[in-house]
Amino acid sequence: MSTGFLVGKFAPLTLGHINFINRSSTKCDKLVVLLSYDSKWVGGLSSYMQKRLTLRNRLLWLKETYQDVDHIIIDFVDESDIPAYPNGWSEFSRLVKDKLVENLDTDSPDYVFSSESDYSHGFSVHFPATSHVLIDPSREVVPVSATLVRSDLQKNWEYLTSAVRKDFVYRVCVIGTESSGKTTLVKYLAKMFGTSWVEEYGRVFCEKDLYGDERLLSSEDYSLIAFRHKEFERQASRSANRVVFSDTNAFVTGFYQELYEGVIDPVVHHFMREEEYDLILYLDDDIEWVGDGLRQHGTPERRVRTKELFNSLLEEYGVKYIRISGNYEQRLETAYSLVKVSLGEMKEW
Repeated sequence: MSTGFLVGKFAPLTLGHINFINRSSTKCDKLVVLLSYDSKWVGGLSSYMQKRLTLRNRLLWLKETYQDVDHIIIDFVDESDIPAYPNGWSEFSRLVKDKLVENLDTDSPDYVFSSESDYSHGFSVHFPATSHVLIDPSREVVPVSATLVRSDLQKNWEYLTSAVRKDFVYRVCVIGTESSGKTTLVKYLAKMFGTSWVEEYGRVFCEKDLYGDERLLSSEDYSLIAFRHKEFERQASRSANRVVFSDTNAFVTGFYQELYEGVIDPVVHHFMREEEYDLILYLDDDIEWVGDGLRQHGTPERRVRTKELFNSLLEEYGVKYIRISGNYEQRLETAYSLVKVSLGEMKEW
């Protein structure tokens, strides 16, 4: 049985990496793919990249992609405490050999695969019994590198694998009090950007589980609503085209619980504190109120009170947002422009 290994940062995992791994795997019976992690290197990236290029995320991307290929083994080496390349070959080889013994029962497999001819000398010295095989060194098959992808995610979105995209999709949330046009705006934006969107799960829950009677809401329902909404956001991110839109969030769920119950559930409070979006659009209530037969406090007279509470919670939770007002057409034009400009300006997020 022939064996081989390869090492890469996979930061992030691209179609170029997939081509590299696939072609390497056809040349041996068992292939070990080692993710090279270095906290020093990660620390030099932008905060946006640091949050996404974690060891956990990169391992998950590889494991998800190759979960159905039995002869490819995914593992990692932590290079944080050894000298960076081109130094540290001896320390690096020891780390790799330990993993090879663990996964292949040998520290001298038949092949080592890379796309860099500069590695040949190091491999010949530290893995003398292993043949160095170059895979598409000129990147002709997939003309991209992870460095290039990181420099402009939007421009190189097509080179991100499906497992990776959900963690880099631009997240836009639309919030506001009742009857401010959130749902319609989110639908329109999703259609205009050709992407997925998440409907307000609290409304869905009340319509389907409570048969349209919001008075039947109980305290424990709010944590379920917050959790399920986050679950649907994650699902929508998997099919999103660069950007995903969400109709409300856990903050809005907490707002309604405070409005109806006078207190916010600890689980909902946690979601409110931890949730992150790239852009939050706050729709003002300066349009005509339209009743939907659902909101307990959904009357024009209640707008003043609900808006005061909403704004006080925004301040309390430190929510950063852009307020949008005007008629429906103006709201759509403003929101579309804000999202389009934000996407266009994003390079290395």
